[in-house]
Amino acid sequence: MDRRKLLKALIDQRYGGNVAAFARAIKKSPSQVHQWLSGHRNLGDAGARHIEKTIPGLWQGYFDGDPNPNPTQGRQHEDGAQHLDDNARYLELARQIEQLPPEIRTVVMISIGRDPDEPLPKQMTESIRRMLDSLADLVRQEHNRAD
Repeated sequence: MDRRKLLKALIDQRYGGNVAAFARAIKKSPSQVHQWLSGHRNLGDAGARHIEKTIPGLWQGYFDGDPNPNPTQGRQHEDGAQHLDDNARYLELARQIEQLPPEIRTVVMISIGRDPDEPLPKQMTESIRRMLDSLADLVRQEHNRAD
């Protein structure tokens, strides 16, 4: 997923689509965020690193598609607080689902009644995780039977 799609999904999922609230959280102007979202300006490395450092639950490389190095741990932020894991786990799962082969992602999304091109709402990720775990178990069982 490209940076613009990741940014849109992040704003939709964490800020209910409210660009102004997101802009306040990262201490940037709403117009700059709108320009990133519209593609009028690219979200460059400096902007991506700033967001990753500012938003709890993100990690360096998030906007580059790098996997979370500690998906079950939060990060220590400048305010000294330990921010955490529900958001980090959700973002990691959403990233993993985005990386599924397109035909499998389409089946997963359709099976939960979603448009395959929409970002996942946070409340659905746990049920999708359970479904994928069950599917993986079935594949393992079938593979073991074949051996």
